Amino acid sequence: MTQLVLKEILDTSTLKQYVDVIGYDKFLQSVALFEELVPEYIERMQTYAEENEVVKLCQQAHQLKGAAGSIGLLRIQKYAQKLQNPEDALWEKKHLIWIENTARNTVHDLKILKAYLKEKLRHPV
Repeated sequence: MTQLVLKEILDTSTLKQYVDVIGYDKFLQSVALFEELVPEYIERMQTYAEENEVVKLCQQAHQLKGAAGSIGLLRIQKYAQKLQNPEDALWEKKHLIWIENTARNTVHDLKILKAYLKEKLRHPV
């Protein structure tokens, strides 16, 4: 994977800072919690989109943005940022695509995150 692609998926400087502050094992716990909760976040966004519940969809996207950002998932955070802003001129036309892209990319991006953590940030004890 190229550095350019990696920088689109992960916020590597934030990852390093978080791991340095809370430790590798605690950070992995945060990743595991995100991995457990994200299917529910995505399912709710899909449901709210189907029901045309814009406010609820935006609130859920805001939660996802914070959760993704807290573990350095930059691409997922960016999709959630777009989804939480219905004032955006493209929102009405693109929000379903953004939800789908979020769902499709989350599993992949989590794999990249775990590999990056293991390779680059694991500190010997």
